[in-house]
Amino acid sequence: MCKQINYSKYQKRVIKFLNDLLGTDTPFSYERAKNNHLKVLIEGIPKPMFTGSTPSDCKSINNFMAEVKRHIILTY
Repeated sequence: MCKQINYSKYQKRVIKFLNDLLGTDTPFSYERAKNNHLKVLIEGIPKPMFTGSTPSDCKSINNFMAEVKRHIILTY
């Protein structure tokens, strides 16, 4: 787990969602990319997942959550 210093409110919300969804069963890591997007690496999922630094629309957090859930279901 990484420190949440200098992450936007939206990114902190995404990190909290991942903690709640994955718990301690599935380790994951995250970091800020050069373009300030959040890069999420979840063990068992072959490619990294990205989300923005701020939401572009009101459904962006829901879209990211759905994408994570789809990848988890397909992987396990």
